[in-house]
Amino acid sequence: MTIEYLYPEICNLYGDSFNIRYLRKILKDASFVETNLKSEPCFATNDVDMIYLGATTEEGQEMIIERLLPYKNRLEELIDSGKVGYMALLRNLRNIMQAQPRNIDKVLKKLADPDAVRKSRQLPFRFLSAYKSVHWNASSKVFDALEDAVDASVENLPKIPGKTVIAIDVSGSMSCTVSSKSDVCCSEIAILLGL
Repeated sequence: MTIEYLYPEICNLYGDSFNIRYLRKILKDASFVETNLKSEPCFATNDVDMIYLGATTEEGQEMIIERLLPYKNRLEELIDSGKVGYMALLRNLRNIMQAQPRNIDKVLKKLADPDAVRKSRQLPFRFLSAYKSVHWNASSKVFDALEDAVDASVENLPKIPGKTVIAIDVSGSMSCTVSSKSDVCCSEIAILLGL
């Protein structure tokens, strides 16, 4: 198994390099390739089993789009082959949309697929985050796919026995973001869960 970690120097916003360390520890027979911004990606000329692209800033996303645009056809092949995982599609939806691949419908279909959503174990706020990153330039197809995914992701929430009341707090203290590196507010997550 070959795993390529793209652009670790800028794609480590949430300590993503520790995910790679963990994978190295549990996948002792796998080979790992770290590709920096100045190098040609391994996937461009070789078969890789997994491409890992961690979280980055808006500026980092712009650099990645510019860097990966020459490999658009190869990335389309990888999407078609199913080698791009669910979270990679979700986290990079903005980048994918800006590259305008011919198979964007396949990406949206996978994101909206209830079974894929459940298997991904993504929580509803991840789809809100994706929405916020693309809302300025998305079609109704994108919004429909994200809405279907949010609906399916509710299955990934833990079940609470008995009757539950969800009271939404939208006070000033809830206007902060969930982390210093996020643009999703606590109140937005509360509202999303209360719908």
